[in-house]
Amino acid sequence: ADIYLALYNDKDALVSAKKVSVSDNLDVTFTVSDEMNSAWTLKYYVWDGMNPYTEAKAINKTYGYDNVVDQTKDLTVVYFGDSQTQGKAFTAPLDNSFELQRSINNASYTGINSGVGGTSSQLGIYRLDSDVIAHNPDLVFVEFYPNDWNISGQGKDTAAANAELAKLISYHENIIKRLTALDHVPVIIYMNPMEQSAEGEDSYNTQVVKMLSGLLSHYDIPTMDFDAYARSLIATGEYTWDDFRIASNNVHFTSKGGQICADWMYDLLVNHSADYVKMPKFGAADFQSITYAAPKLVPAVYAHCDANWKNIAVDTITEGYWYPVSENPFPQGYMASNVTGSEMTFKFSGTSLYIFTLIGPKGGKAEYEIDGVYSGTVDTYTASSGMYKMSKTVKTGLENKEHTVTFKVVEPNTNASGDISFGVGYFMVEE
Repeated sequence: ADIYLALYNDKDALVSAKKVSVSDNLDVTFTVSDEMNSAWTLKYYVWDGMNPYTEAKAINKTYGYDNVVDQTKDLTVVYFGDSQTQGKAFTAPLDNSFELQRSINNASYTGINSGVGGTSSQLGIYRLDSDVIAHNPDLVFVEFYPNDWNISGQGKDTAAANAELAKLISYHENIIKRLTALDHVPVIIYMNPMEQSAEGEDSYNTQVVKMLSGLLSHYDIPTMDFDAYARSLIATGEYTWDDFRIASNNVHFTSKGGQICADWMYDLLVNHSADYVKMPKFGAADFQSITYAAPKLVPAVYAHCDANWKNIAVDTITEGYWYPVSENPFPQGYMASNVTGSEMTFKFSGTSLYIFTLIGPKGGKAEYEIDGVYSGTVDTYTASSGMYKMSKTVKTGLENKEHTVTFKVVEPNTNASGDISFGVGYFMVEE
């Protein structure tokens, strides 16, 4: 029999396991992060099997893989992405296929759409706990390629662009590592929607696919590349771009395009499952050194505001694109003001600060100071058809210590009915 020591964190998730030799003076070293605290535990196990080390690393874990491949088991799927996901053009018909499949086998199906229009994987790392992990999924589709282009460095060969690309990769590595560290480990599949581009040129989406290919290969995470599939159909002459994307832009699905996409994805899951439904890759070293172990999403209701700010409900506002809000995007409140000079102050510890806000025709502008020094402005006005959720950069590259940021409204929107002007739903803090 062999003996293994296993280290568990304060969420009782396995961090590391090591085979040890029995002796009077046992000396075992574990490399741990700064997150370690008194709630972490060390357990030992005695194994007598063919491959005890693999078994020890999998102690107390269950796998979404089992529920995905066995159609007689209940299945929970989370779609995690931007407006392509939120719009339900491909998720709704895919839900229908899953639900029919499970009902035939007397099993249940739950599909959760966690898409937020206009957002990237940067906000994704803050939303992961509440919008994905809380649902205990068996399968997670990740779809941020269209908006990730904006924070990718856009293929430029400069120091600043390369730094942006490194951060983009780190956001996705954070998502992958946190999902694979769960007690119930989901299958992870990345999904690239279509985007029209000039003949012979890669779409912005596809360029981001290439940027992340090394990371996904490192963790053996597959990508369902619908952009490539749509182009192959168009090349036959039987389809045009108008079959796939709405006429007003080159990104969002038509109903027909969404159905084609969903049918194709379902076929890959059922008939090519070995390529797409995979167990997580254990023991992989970090792909790169930049990590975000504990991104924090702090409700703006915890900021100190003067009397000109109101905590308002925004669930009746028409959100961006053409989708009505079906739930309150800021359940703890949205702090907003349309009075010039009104101030909001927030204390935080970290190196970067962003806000999760609403932008659109009812938005306003505020300037801000950090630690008493004027640092810039945030403008939440756009001439779009409605208000929608968006993350805005406040400041990056700060010293990792406590800071104080103060926002002052400088251009309220006089057309902002319902008290919507400059506002903050959440502060996003990177340590």
